[in-house]
Amino acid sequence: MSSNSTLKTLIAILAIAGLTFAGAVTVTEYYFPSTGTIVETKAAIYLEGELIANGTTMDWHDMQRGETWAYNFTVQNTGTTTFNVTLEITGIPTGITYMWTANNTELTPGTYAKADLKLTVDSTATLGTYSMGTYHVLLKVA
Repeated sequence: MSSNSTLKTLIAILAIAGLTFAGAVTVTEYYFPSTGTIVETKAAIYLEGELIANGTTMDWHDMQRGETWAYNFTVQNTGTTTFNVTLEITGIPTGITYMWTANNTELTPGTYAKADLKLTVDSTATLGTYSMGTYHVLLKVA
């Protein structure tokens, strides 16, 4: 048998095997119905024990290099759904850091996350008047 006819025979066998294999593939479909509920998270935010409205400016007054200031910052779950609370500050100036130790606290209805919100000015921070960032209180359904 010549190498040419051997090649043709091999191609024919592979083609038949491929068609047979392709014909043996089956598709199985699974069905999973789903439901969901849309809920509303509600919270009250307190600064130094005073209820503050959305958009209230927090004034950190005059701070010096190397100094840490703290405000008592409290979030209360006033709704009917359990959620996790996180405080994020965006746009904070270079050389200033923040910490709120109640981040990622799970709040059931009626409970509080209460901790000092601390701003620390690095000893090498540039002097000047700055926006101290935008504060975002994130409520994520648990």
